[in-house]
Amino acid sequence: MAKFWKNKKFMLVLSIFAVSALFLANILTKTDWQTISDERKAREYQPTAAITGIADDIRLTDKGKTIFYATNPQIQTAELFNQNCDGNEDNYSLGCYINDGSERIYLYDTENTDTLNENGLVYDLKAKRNTVALHELLHAAYNRLSTSEKRSICSELKKAVASVAIEDELAYYSDKQYCTEAFARVGSEHISAISGTKLADVYRRYFEPNDSLNRKIKANSDSLARLSQKIAHYDEQINLKEQTVSDYNLMVRDYNSLVDTYSKIASILDSRK
Repeated sequence: MAKFWKNKKFMLVLSIFAVSALFLANILTKTDWQTISDERKAREYQPTAAITGIADDIRLTDKGKTIFYATNPQIQTAELFNQNCDGNEDNYSLGCYINDGSERIYLYDTENTDTLNENGLVYDLKAKRNTVALHELLHAAYNRLSTSEKRSICSELKKAVASVAIEDELAYYSDKQYCTEAFARVGSEHISAISGTKLADVYRRYFEPNDSLNRKIKANSDSLARLSQKIAHYDEQINLKEQTVSDYNLMVRDYNSLVDTYSKIASILDSRK
């Protein structure tokens, strides 16, 4: 009888242990360790006024702000920025997202210049940097999606890319890079084009769509396009044989001025000063 009781007691303890282990394993499996890590890093990060301003301007949700701050975003001058964004990124403009085991976002310091206005070109650098910050944040957000969610979202992204005609911009990305780049570009530059879709709901986890920012993005793009057209026009005219020497000299002067302005914008956007 005593032996039977001991065996029964042992089996009871073993059963309780097994049930507890399964319960604990279930809890550990369902625990969102990434969010816990992000929240800890975000609490430890001390944003500057400029970084806080960017987060407010792009209207980050609590989740979006937590991820943004967890990546330790830094605004850096040319020398430091070029050291950190050293060309390992396939394409960066005013910012880059590094994920080598320690996530970081670097943004280029435009030296307190919010707007460039030369030769009829009005370019909003503040809006551009805000767009870039959102772009880099969305890379970090995409990395946090589950494998199954990435697969589903990637399928939707390919439709979105076709609808906003940016296939050429993404043509040089590898299969591994394609969807994260599409996720960042569609969300930061073409969010208005996917309004009402499931994909738009995914982006709303991280930020609220901002019509004002979208308009500024388009205005910047239009400004550069107009400047390019002016340069192309002057280029054609300069090459015409019937131009007089006087007209030619005046045209070359104006042409060089336009090219200088375009080069200045390109230099800033390519982070090379």
